[in-house]
Order: sequence, then structure tokens, then C-alpha cells
Amino acid sequence: MKGKLLSAALVMTVLSGSADAGELGVFLTLPTPTETWKTGFGFHAAVISLPFLQAGGEWARVSGENSLLSISTYTAQAEFNPPSLKVSPFVGVGAGAYHQNNGSNSDWGTLTAIFGGLRVPIGVAKLRAEFRKVSLSGTPRANIDKRFSLGVSFRF
Repeated sequence: MKGKLLSAALVMTVLSGSADAGELGVFLTLPTPTETWKTGFGFHAAVISLPFLQAGGEWARVSGENSLLSISTYTAQAEFNPPSLKVSPFVGVGAGAYHQNNGSNSDWGTLTAIFGGLRVPIGVAKLRAEFRKVSLSGTPRANIDKRFSLGVSFRF
């Protein structure tokens, strides 16, 4: 048992030593249906970054075409990405919460997401393009079903 534990610790040390500690990024996002929503913005952070796996979270805020409507999403997520590629594809899953305001009314609910995209190096940063399928729980006042995001991220 002690040998297996030591072997597992050694493997994790080797893997984590070859990876970056994390990633921070900002993005602009366009959700659908577009007749309901305007362009939004958000931030993401990865707190665990191993060669094939990243885990972290994101926050996004989108205003509605109606000036009283807005939604904020809070998502914990994990993504799989192959290491050592110039243009790096990724896929992932997420779960979290949303807060939707519509004038004096507001709702909280849960959300799930599946997503995928590409990271393209641009100097010290990476351009991050992502497509996300979003499912909101219950009957939200205004639904978001998909989101395309474009941003920049930095690994550290």
C-alpha cells in the first residue's frame, strides 16, 4: 500500500512539474437567442492545470435587449486539452448557478454546460475561442441556450 501511494505521488509530481500552475482570462460573449440578449463579458480562471486537465471556474454577465434584463452565470468547470500542440483544442463540462434580473424581479437557478474550443498562441497570451451549450434549470424569464465567446488568456 505504501509503495502504491509513493508511486502515485511521484507520478503526480512529474505531471504537475511539467504543467503550468493555472490560467486567467477575459472574454466577450454572444449568447442565443440573439433577439433576447446583447453581447456580454466574463472572466475565467483555472486553478488546477495538469497536462491533460484543467479545473476552475468562470463568471459571465450578459445584458438583455430589454434594458431591465440581465443574467450572471457562475460555473465550476473541468476541461480536457491535449498538451504540446500549437493550436490547442479543448472540451469540457461545467455546473453552477445563474442569477437573472428583470426589473424588480429576480431568479436564481442552476445551470449545466458542455463546451469546446481552441486556444491559439498570440505572443505571450493565447486567443481562446469557445462554443458553449447551456441548460438553465426551471423556467427562466429569458433563456440562454448557446454562447459563443472570444477572449484572451494567460497561463502562469
